[in-house]
Amino acid sequence: MDLHKSLCDDGGKERIDPNYILMFNQLLQDNSESSRAREILEEHVDVIDSSWDKSMQGPAHDMLAVLTEANNDWTKSNVYYERQLAIAKDINDLKLEAKALNGLGSNYGKLGEFGIAVGYLEQQLAIVSDMGDSVAEARAHFAMGNVLLAQGGREKEAIQMLQKARGISETSDDKKSLSWTLCKLGEAFRGIEAWDESIAALENSILIAESIEVEGKQNCKIKANQVLGQTYLEQYYSDESLVDVPEKRDEVIERRANIIRPALCCSEKAVKCGLSVLLDMAQEH
Repeated sequence: MDLHKSLCDDGGKERIDPNYILMFNQLLQDNSESSRAREILEEHVDVIDSSWDKSMQGPAHDMLAVLTEANNDWTKSNVYYERQLAIAKDINDLKLEAKALNGLGSNYGKLGEFGIAVGYLEQQLAIVSDMGDSVAEARAHFAMGNVLLAQGGREKEAIQMLQKARGISETSDDKKSLSWTLCKLGEAFRGIEAWDESIAALENSILIAESIEVEGKQNCKIKANQVLGQTYLEQYYSDESLVDVPEKRDEVIERRANIIRPALCCSEKAVKCGLSVLLDMAQEH
């Protein structure tokens, strides 16, 4: 379906209407349309704010926030999340409010503004704990764990949050969220040199990702493989009993290389990431 055509009347005049939000949701399953979707929505944001009902304004700003976030424009994404948050509070839509707080917390974490990020995520946790929405609750704990992990030195706190997200995802059978949570758990365990726990979590993450992800969209599998490879290296260089065993050294290096190779076949982005990791590996070796 042509995205631009779907937003035009019979005479070909471009327009935007609340009813087309559902059409956007369907079209955005195709990543190739996401840039055009963002452009069209941004072109009409004044119309959205001036003429739409707030119950439709909120989802529109949420979509704009997600689209700009996917483009790594976190500052601009926050503008839309802030607008979404104000609308959600105005119409008392707790689910929309929680999504906005999650987006703001995650984005500020990526911007290195950890204090602000934690503040938003604490608000989200307070809301979702009373909502009875397992998906939102798992998302909230995952986001908090991710931000804590990114700060460095707070791995144990991150593990607590990620374990809560893991438990909820396992109960709700949300395999995609569970795979990502296990990946982050593996990274957090690696940070405190809990090697066995890290490896177990990452191997589990990869198995789940392989069971649900389609070819060409194996982002979690790629990430988990890279983290697992780094874990093997750090374990080797941190364990004095292995330092003087050349055979073990070679096994670790080869295992790392074998982990990275499958990722190199998935996408151009994966190739760049994989090559960067291989260079790191060579430097450490």
